[in-house]
Amino acid sequence: MLGSYESGEASRMVDVLTRDFGRVRALARGVREERSKLRFALLSGDEVTLSLVKGRNIWRIVGAEDPQALPEEKEDRTFFLRVLRLSRLLLQGEEANHAYYDTLHECRALLKTPLTTSDREIAEVVVVLKLLHALGYVSDEAALRGALATSILDTSALRAFAGARKEAIEAINTALRESGL
Repeated sequence: MLGSYESGEASRMVDVLTRDFGRVRALARGVREERSKLRFALLSGDEVTLSLVKGRNIWRIVGAEDPQALPEEKEDRTFFLRVLRLSRLLLQGEEANHAYYDTLHECRALLKTPLTTSDREIAEVVVVLKLLHALGYVSDEAALRGALATSILDTSALRAFAGARKEAIEAINTALRESGL
């Protein structure tokens, strides 16, 4: 779940990232009513199995199973929600991007391990760099190739990348500036 916004009196438009269709906007009709079973399954950052139906003009959410909430730790939640906010800005339309999806999925899995503040900061740089690379905004520069090959789940590899952090942030800022965000 990338995020959502209210639509009408009791519905909500939900941005969902799927592996097969990319970013999908779907309508969850009546989800803001107290009697709705979907009410607590459609929260930003949660991983959930959705049942979607394609209508003439819009996708509709008809069911949700097995919601997995974000961790309670504030720093981890903030880190992941920042990445999701950026994703909502970067992703346009329905187009599968397996590398992007896998990076976000790996980032979410990282939240299950205890992180120090510096590990979290380095992980955020690597995640954003990998996401921008998956969209074609960052090239395979030799200085950044190590970060692009780094598994986010390997904290020792993240710490080894700390020396190239400055170059990575410069590449991220350049990519964001050139993308118009």
